This record gives sequence, C-alpha cells and structure tokens, in this order.
Amino acid sequence: MEPAPDGALSPAAVVDEIVVEARAREAAPDFPREAIEAVRAATSWMAAEATPGDVRQAAQLVVHQAGVAVEPQLWSPGPLRRLVKQVVHRLIGWYVRVLAQQVKTLGEATARLGLAVAERTERLQSEAAADRVAVSSRLDGLSDRLARLEALVGDGDGAGEGRAGNGPAAGDAATSGPR
Repeated sequence: MEPAPDGALSPAAVVDEIVVEARAREAAPDFPREAIEAVRAATSWMAAEATPGDVRQAAQLVVHQAGVAVEPQLWSPGPLRRLVKQVVHRLIGWYVRVLAQQVKTLGEATARLGLAVAERTERLQSEAAADRVAVSSRLDGLSDRLARLEALVGDGDGAGEGRAGNGPAAGDAATSGPR
C-alpha cells in the first residue's frame, strides 16, 4: 500500500486492502457462508440503488430508507443479553431516541424535497415538450407563409414590381400581423 503525503494510508489503498482480505477469508474453508448469505438477504433492501438520473426513484428510495426505528429491539435469546440490552437502553435510550427521531425527521424532509423536485421536473419537462410542439407548429406556419410570399415576389420579378415595394408581396408583408 502507498502512504498518502502526510504518512496516512490513502482511502483507496485501505479499500483495496479490505477487499483483498475479504476475498481471502471468503475463500477459506471455515468461512460461515450460510450465515453470511442470511445476513446479506436480510439487509439487501439497504443496498437498493436508484437508476442514474431518475429523481423520483431516488426520492422514493429515501422515503424507504428514512424509516429509522426509533425504539430498538430489546428481545434477545438469552436472559443475560436481554438484561444487558435493557440496562443499556435505560442508560442511553433517551439520547438515542432523540437522535433517531431527528435522523428520521431529516430523512422524511429530504424525501419530501426529492418528491417535490421530481414532480416539478416532470411538470417542467411536460411544459417544455408542449412549448416545443407549439414553437414547431408556429415555425411551420411561418415557413409556409414565407414560401407564399417568396412565390408572390418571384411572380413579380419579371416586371420588377416586387422590388420597388409596389407589388402584392410588399403590401401583404406590411399589413399582415401575426397569424
């Protein structure tokens, strides 16, 4: 591993070392595969990822993951473990409860913000699409009108009327407004 300039290990080097060590332990014959697979299956919901660029899906993921349990589970298989959990819960439970409630509230607010951003983005995209259709329609109409005017000017070119401003094209352009 390469040390960082200040003597500490770089985060990438630490991650690489952890990955190598994890693979080596997983390849060992005494590795508890069944237990690890059960843990992975139970926690797989936490690894959900949103499709890149999908704001609504990302906000829904925050909604799902913001559900922090304010009260921990105190049940344990052994009476000693249960007693230890109850004692620790009584000693620091009030503080953890407040912290968990704050984290949960922050997650819910973030989710509401994400959903509002997604809704607004979708509405703006819909309006932009409608505007593009309207502008395209208007542009087609103007192109048709220009073609008619050019045809009128082209008909008068032989006598020179269109260039002097006396022909129908000049009058049409001067009196016609937006259609």
